[in-house]
Amino acid sequence: MRRLFVIIFLLPGALFLGCGGVKNIIEEKAISARTDIFREMQAEEALSKGFSDLLIRAQLKTHLEGHYILEPRGSFHGKPKYPFVFNVDGQAIIWEVDGKKEDMPEYDDNGIKTQDGGEGMRYSLDKRIRLAVGPHKIFFALPGDKYYVQFEVILEERSIYTLEFKPIYNRYRNISQDYLRGIKRYEIFLNEKRLL
Repeated sequence: MRRLFVIIFLLPGALFLGCGGVKNIIEEKAISARTDIFREMQAEEALSKGFSDLLIRAQLKTHLEGHYILEPRGSFHGKPKYPFVFNVDGQAIIWEVDGKKEDMPEYDDNGIKTQDGGEGMRYSLDKRIRLAVGPHKIFFALPGDKYYVQFEVILEERSIYTLEFKPIYNRYRNISQDYLRGIKRYEIFLNEKRLL
């Protein structure tokens, strides 16, 4: 019985340390160690030799503010803006993305529950950066959900790439995925070819 008590007592501490570790990683990657890797493009410009453009697109839907009575303090869910952290080879940027309230049908034409059906707040990231050709280490994070992913891409000269993050939400009672349960992970595509 005493061993069970110790395990139950230690488990929340371990979970807390695990979440703290993710938070620390995201905070560290949100700070630039370099400033010469990419620049954000406001409009389309002709590509010069040795460079490529990366179009970054990501979606996230959350519940509206006040949906849960015990919402954690500092939560970004349902707020007017949501931060997206992006880091390439040590250069970081935090994009504050405007939320748009939406109410989507909960079921599709076949009567199957959709993962983003219902009333909530949609955040749509759509950015363009220019960077040198070759391999790049990319870090993408949602600080409000303590989620991050790291991967590598290889870009060829004078090309335009689309890097897309498609959300997969947690399941509700192991039946259907639901944005109200929070983000589980992203499926990541580069020019429609799945990376992760």
